[in-house]
Amino acid sequence: ITSALPPLGWNQFTALDSKFTRGALTYGGTGGTATHTHSVDITTGAPSATLSAYGTGANFANSTHTHSATVTSSAVSSLPSYTTVIYAQRDISETTILGTEEVQNTPPSVPTSLLTEDSTNPTLVSDSTPEFSAIFTDVDGDNTGNYYQIQVNTASDFTGTSMWDSTKTALSPIVANGDRSGNLSYAGDPLSEGSTYYWRIKFWDSNTYQNESDWSETAQFTMNYAPTALSANISGDEDIYAGKEITLETIYSDSNGIANLDKLYLQIKNPSGTDIEYYITSTASNQTGEYPTSVSGAPYVSGITYDTIVGSPTTNDITVTWHLTPNWTWTRGTDLQYGVKVLDHGGSESTYAYVVTEYKYENRLTFTETITVNDSESNSIAQGDWTPSNQILTFSGVKVVYSGTTDIYPLDSDFDVNIINEESTEWEDLTSSGENISIDITTAAVTNIDDTYTLSIINIPTGGTDVSNSTFHIKTDNTQPTISSLTSDTHPNQSTWYTATSANFSWTILDGESGIENTWYIWDRNVDTDLVTTLSDGTQISSDTMTIDSIPEGSSYLHLATKDNCGNTAFDTYVINIDTGNPIFNSVTSTTHSNQANWYSSNSATISWTTSDTGSGVLDVWKLLDQNESQTTEQVLALGEESSANDSFTTPELTDGIWYLHLVVQDNSGKTAYARYTFKIDQNSLDIVSITGLYNGVLQNVDSGPIISWTDPNSISDDTFYITNDGTTPTSTNYTYYTSLPTYDLPAQKQGETTIKVSALNGAGTYSDARSFVIKYDSIAPTNVGNFVITPTQTTASLTWRNPTVSDFTKVIIMRSNTHAPISVTDGTKLYEGTDSTFSDTNLTVSTRYYYTIFALDRIENRSSGTLSQTTTLAAATTPVVPVTPDEPEPVIPTPQPESKTIKLQDLSEDQKVNITTEDKAINVTTNGDIHTYANQTLNIEIPASTITDNTTDLKNVIITVNNQTYNMTYDSENDTYNATIDAPSVKGVYTTTIQTISNENTSDLSITMSLLVDPYGYIFTKSGDNEVRILNAKVTLYTKRNGTETIWQSEDGTTNPQYTNQQGEYQFFVAPGEYKLVVEAKGYIPTETEWFPVESNIVEKNIEMTKTPYLWFGIIAGVEIIAGIGIFAFLKRKKKTKKRNV
Repeated sequence: ITSALPPLGWNQFTALDSKFTRGALTYGGTGGTATHTHSVDITTGAPSATLSAYGTGANFANSTHTHSATVTSSAVSSLPSYTTVIYAQRDISETTILGTEEVQNTPPSVPTSLLTEDSTNPTLVSDSTPEFSAIFTDVDGDNTGNYYQIQVNTASDFTGTSMWDSTKTALSPIVANGDRSGNLSYAGDPLSEGSTYYWRIKFWDSNTYQNESDWSETAQFTMNYAPTALSANISGDEDIYAGKEITLETIYSDSNGIANLDKLYLQIKNPSGTDIEYYITSTASNQTGEYPTSVSGAPYVSGITYDTIVGSPTTNDITVTWHLTPNWTWTRGTDLQYGVKVLDHGGSESTYAYVVTEYKYENRLTFTETITVNDSESNSIAQGDWTPSNQILTFSGVKVVYSGTTDIYPLDSDFDVNIINEESTEWEDLTSSGENISIDITTAAVTNIDDTYTLSIINIPTGGTDVSNSTFHIKTDNTQPTISSLTSDTHPNQSTWYTATSANFSWTILDGESGIENTWYIWDRNVDTDLVTTLSDGTQISSDTMTIDSIPEGSSYLHLATKDNCGNTAFDTYVINIDTGNPIFNSVTSTTHSNQANWYSSNSATISWTTSDTGSGVLDVWKLLDQNESQTTEQVLALGEESSANDSFTTPELTDGIWYLHLVVQDNSGKTAYARYTFKIDQNSLDIVSITGLYNGVLQNVDSGPIISWTDPNSISDDTFYITNDGTTPTSTNYTYYTSLPTYDLPAQKQGETTIKVSALNGAGTYSDARSFVIKYDSIAPTNVGNFVITPTQTTASLTWRNPTVSDFTKVIIMRSNTHAPISVTDGTKLYEGTDSTFSDTNLTVSTRYYYTIFALDRIENRSSGTLSQTTTLAAATTPVVPVTPDEPEPVIPTPQPESKTIKLQDLSEDQKVNITTEDKAINVTTNGDIHTYANQTLNIEIPASTITDNTTDLKNVIITVNNQTYNMTYDSENDTYNATIDAPSVKGVYTTTIQTISNENTSDLSITMSLLVDPYGYIFTKSGDNEVRILNAKVTLYTKRNGTETIWQSEDGTTNPQYTNQQGEYQFFVAPGEYKLVVEAKGYIPTETEWFPVESNIVEKNIEMTKTPYLWFGIIAGVEIIAGIGIFAFLKRKKKTKKRNV
């Protein structure tokens, strides 16, 4: 606004003529009008009353109708004509410098949004000349960014080493206001791998006055470490053989971390052919048996996989094990090298690093060592040796190897060995990899003085070749040698008997082929001795004469056998007859008293004998029966009865004692021989009367193996006493124990009732009646009480618990201590003894911790290990405190020591395992340390004492806590174990279970942890809408597999199979781990069969849905009426079939 038109130095601004000013955000806006008008639109409605034309449907206005009208006026501005201006208030914090008559330039704003390599503060920069950029802004809207300066430093405050200072440098292209600059390349000193650098930037605008901005905020970037793959880290490098797998271990590293590794390469460089090159893409987890990606050489590889170990040997490494099998078609070479390289995600790539050693690739096969040939008796055959015709020979001694090696063997699938002779007969060995070949051939059927056998390697895969050259030469001989002129000048007639006991023999042997190998003879009395026996058992002889002295009485034979060098044989026999000896008893036996050392109850014996004489023959046999141990030959001949040479004799009934039958045989020349047979008789009956000992028939827990005694029958033949402990009558074949004394110290017997029976057996085989002794032994304590909960007040503690349900439970005893959990009925103060399940402990001290143990006892005072709990009475209060029953028992948990050891159940060694049984059945513990059981199942938990003592030194007692319910574990000195018997929780769930030691200081330095999983029973149901309906009396049959055959499961404890479901549709099977399936049948339902399923933890708990059998009803309906009395009922029953269902 001026006072003159226009004032000095100003021009009139006509844009504001005839306008008012109006404040706004921007300058120069216009609006409003000097005048305005309104326009109106009137719209009428339909008539209020109409008439309809009959037949046409047209409507006409009634004569008395009316109309309604709507008036709409247009809207116009009520503002006068205006222009907008900007109102501003002086900012006193900024200095505005005015020129003579105008405001000067404002500096550019601080550069923003700094990027390195198009990223904010990147950490893995691979570019050695990274690019920088920032956004240029200036309040002077028409300004542009024309210059920049960048500083790069090793310190964030730029006091470190300056790596680059661009100084003021022109931007090309220039940057528009609000735009990002182009990428500005680093041009400073070389940047180091893994180092972090800091940078800042400033801009100059397009004015010449106040055109420089302040420095930007500091940005940073970190240089990438280049990945490495070193040839020194290649292991397993070796020569390469076609068809043989090589295993290489390589290591790839990145100091930025293994997550930055991308592709890991392996190359086998073959200057003579194609390189084999593969790579894998790294992952964050270990891999096994994966397939890499081929770069080159895949046609020469028959198989390749790899395994990786991430973070090994250091956290920045990946170890790759390559399993590569080359085929037989690759180009042979002797200068192959293994190499590795690596590429990371930042684009950095190492160069191939090759091992220094050069290796070869070989696909040619040959033989190593020397051919050996052996006959069927393992005799070695040399080149050119004679062999029999049709002889089986074994070729061996050589192995198939790769050319140039002596111990590198191809696979059986890559070769066979063939032998062919001059007769074109072929033999093969199909499995000789790594071992000597073994091929049985048969020599020619005729004589052949030079038969050549050629060995070849065949069936090599395409690309491989046989470079061997092996032959073997053999001669064959099938001509038999001859034995002529076998005679004796002292015994020339072979049918005559002689008295001379010395004989001379001579013979002649001839062979016209391979020559005589050896001659053998046997001198015996067996006319049937043959060639084979003479060759195998005879004595070698090199001369053609021999003399035999001391020839025995009877017929003796000289058997002569000869064999040539090819195994051809000849045989002859010469007989000599001599008679100078006495007759003999061949046998004296008894069918009634077969052992002369044994006693018999039979008082009559039958004895048989046979005799022979090699010379003149047997005349007769004389017998004499008496109780004299010795008789002379003359007495027997004089007093005895005469019988035939081979006969038998039955004695009359004899008295108890030892009897003798004396026998003499005489031949026709008067020579004799004597024999005697002894038999022992004991007919006495036995009676051990009765068995005596402690606790006969008395229930007790003192001694399960007492000393027992009985009456000694004192038989003439001595007595042995046999004992059983299973109620059966003892004999010499089914006894458990035996003794020769009338007393026996029994070892410990089983729990419960054991019937001991004793019977006597004398030397004659007679048994006494068995006598019985009954041991009733019970040392098993009742199950510990459960649900032991204590509710404290200031001076009382209310105890509740659940008594065991075993039949012999008689009472509980409650012990209390204020220092520790009592471990026996004498440890602490006895509070209660009886059968109740509640007790109130009164007159207690406020704010005091008390320890309680409840022991369950049976009728002979067997005591459970004890259920433990503790509570702290409430502090004194000014107002009464209502006692609150805790949700769970407060467990007795000793104070853990700093060095306390915790061991998981599954980590215990085999000899330290915890043994858990139910009804004498072992419960399987899973590999995760889980124990599966049914609700309320009685569990006996037993742990070897060594498990405790090997892991702790200060031990007062051992406890087990199940879901905050603590039980004492008692020490069993006989088995050297700690035991506790408890009932499993009644509610399905997972219960943390811990075995702990308690020291004399009430602390713990050992905990063994496990999980007790209470599983529900399985059940059978059907669906009714969205609801499950349990099925009663459904037949559930459990199947298992034996030797791969499906069979109905048979329990070892008598569990019924099949089972029938109860009111809740439930069933239960407790089984050994294995594979099972269920078949369910119910009246009115389609039979259902599960798939086979594994059971790891004893419990079968499948819930199985069944489908009702479908029925189809038809009715006849006519209109809306039902014809009374007439109905058509059709019932269609589909063929019953088994339906498999996945459960």
